[in-house]
Amino acid sequence: MATPTWSQTLWGSTPGVQQFPERYSPQQRQFQQQSIPLLMNILSQVSQPSDISGLTSNIRRQFETKTIPSLAERFVGHGGSTPQGSSAFQSALGGAAAGLESNLGALQTQASMQDKDRLLKLFGLLSGIAQTPQKEFYGVPGTQGLFSPGNIGGTLGGIGGGIGTLLSLLSSWF
Repeated sequence: MATPTWSQTLWGSTPGVQQFPERYSPQQRQFQQQSIPLLMNILSQVSQPSDISGLTSNIRRQFETKTIPSLAERFVGHGGSTPQGSSAFQSALGGAAAGLESNLGALQTQASMQDKDRLLKLFGLLSGIAQTPQKEFYGVPGTQGLFSPGNIGGTLGGIGGGIGTLLSLLSSWF
């Protein structure tokens, strides 16, 4: 705390406002200012849903080239006839197709959740940068001086009492 001046000691001081020292260097503030547009651009790109159509196409192609022939081979071995007409084959194929669609739906949901998570993290970063105060202030209370309006009676009373005590001591000696 700073040492009060004679004026402050005698008359007091009024409340005021002071600024905290700068939180960031000019280079840090410049980086902060430049990063906001960059993050906004990234945010607009990330806000588009993930395109997993290439992945789902590969999974469907694998289903058609591996899963269906594998099922057909199992049913050909049981009766020696063409499995496509068999109700058991149709049932197994329907179950596998339903499982495929369920898995693809779960994959799309997972991609969507990851997109939202990335968006939230990026938005949090952007929000934190944008809301960082550039300047901060704090209040400084006023002080009472010896002759402040609220203190003048006490000061004079103290002086008067001191003079009275001094006079009584002096009178006792003489």
